[in-house]
Amino acid sequence: MTFDGIASRTDCSRPLGGFLFLLTSWPNPPSITAGGFPLDKLTHFLLYAVEVFLLSRAIAWPGRRALTGWRIVAVIGTMALWGALDEVHQEWIPGRTMDSADFAADVAGATVGALLAAGMSKKDEPKVGAEG
Repeated sequence: MTFDGIASRTDCSRPLGGFLFLLTSWPNPPSITAGGFPLDKLTHFLLYAVEVFLLSRAIAWPGRRALTGWRIVAVIGTMALWGALDEVHQEWIPGRTMDSADFAADVAGATVGALLAAGMSKKDEPKVGAEG
């Protein structure tokens, strides 16, 4: 039984969360040079933006489709905690290091993903007084 398609929406965020964990546990990842462009920070930003977007869309309360400010803060805070723990976790992985710039990119991506999801949830809201 699902509430408003929640199960199908969480089916997308779960594998990406597992993929993020596997990526951070990869010892000695290959280094990609991008001519001085911080490609690794962009990767952190994009992965967290997509994960938070999917999580935010999956969090649906019956009767309340739009993401409220507190729900946005909760999702960003949860993913900021995940990002911090991820960076600490990397200290124990060979060839990986803890990097505060990676954490900053994680939080920035999480913020953008949550705001995009919030904007879309407002579009999905039924209009008051609209006949169905």
